[in-house]
Amino acid sequence: MINKQLSNLLKQRYGKAVIAGCLLFIIAGLLSGLNFANNWQGNYDYYHSKEFTETFEEFPENFTYWDENLQKEVPYESIDDFRTPTYPLFVNYSSENIRDFRSYIADKSYPEYSSELYNLRFAKDYNEDYPYEWNNQQSSFTSQPVPVIFLAIGFLLFFIDLKTSFNTLLFSSGFNRKEIFKGKILMVGVPLLAAYVVSLLAYLTVLYAKIPHEYINAPLSVFLNCIFSLLVTAIICYAAGCFIGVLTGNLIFGPLTLVGFGLVSMGLTYSINEVLFALENRPISDYTYRDILFLEFGKNTGDWQAWLSWGVLAVIILWFSQKAFTQISLEENGAYLLLPKWRLGIFLLMVTYVTSIIILPTIVDYLYPRGIMEIEPAQIIIELIILFLTILIICGSLVYSSAIKRRFIQWQDRRQGYKANS
Repeated sequence: MINKQLSNLLKQRYGKAVIAGCLLFIIAGLLSGLNFANNWQGNYDYYHSKEFTETFEEFPENFTYWDENLQKEVPYESIDDFRTPTYPLFVNYSSENIRDFRSYIADKSYPEYSSELYNLRFAKDYNEDYPYEWNNQQSSFTSQPVPVIFLAIGFLLFFIDLKTSFNTLLFSSGFNRKEIFKGKILMVGVPLLAAYVVSLLAYLTVLYAKIPHEYINAPLSVFLNCIFSLLVTAIICYAAGCFIGVLTGNLIFGPLTLVGFGLVSMGLTYSINEVLFALENRPISDYTYRDILFLEFGKNTGDWQAWLSWGVLAVIILWFSQKAFTQISLEENGAYLLLPKWRLGIFLLMVTYVTSIIILPTIVDYLYPRGIMEIEPAQIIIELIILFLTILIICGSLVYSSAIKRRFIQWQDRRQGYKANS
């Protein structure tokens, strides 16, 4: 249990903002669901309208689909054949995208994709190994901004309290630092994460209430799986934001570190997929994209190995965040890193993380060639060395900025003293 006095202080500090955030999440879920359902109904009504029927009957050659066997666009035989694929919520990757990609891989002598992998006209039975997207006639509820939101919430929760001296108040009040950390994490994160789940459930409820169930071509268990996957993503982002917020103290480079982390992390899923795919040494025609981080509400969901991995990682990050929070010195406020003795560890962590996303996939592609591209050894070595040195310089300049600044001042003082003596 959190100390009652501490709990009251935290409620006064965060209560109104947390309530407002919870309401915004829930309202956004409801409005998105209503908007989606209305768009679906509008499309349904239009395709059954007299105007569309007359247009279809007058210009049937304008309504075509890609035939896998004939390898060309073929007109629909009837208006019902055209209407049917537009109603389900999900389809496999669109025929247009596949056609464009096939024209690309044809020039590279890649094997053709199996027609069994892509059902271009209908999304029938759900298969977790196949990539799905929302029907291009619809607009889906996007959860992509949510990881960024929780990353920012975790960061600001500690960074703002440092800059506004709220941490000073808490520390001087005699509260245990572990209890302060626990109170911050729970009183802000838990309500907002719960509200996010409620918003997704509200969205799903609206879909089931307003759209005929035969067109919701995914079982309820898949949607619930997806909601849990999105929650895991939000939790890991919240934990990462807290970690950065606890450790950084510079008003400029602290937020820039958060932005840099977010931008680099955009390539995380791609990098992991590339590495796993190459290490398994599978042919390009057998490529299956794996959802490592879960960003979209829909059919593509995660598995228990991914949940467990991210969950364990979130716990580890929060544990280190708590450990750092109990050791930081407010005298370091303004420095890039509030815990100088962690410099080497943070430096190595930053270099390893950035390198694994930016450089490692290129190395793996070179070591495990799959016909994607031909890379000259000298060219790749030079590029990788330049990239790695750039990463070292940027990360080192940030983490050791205080030490570099102190050494520079000492050098200037010695230089001025030397000039005065001479």
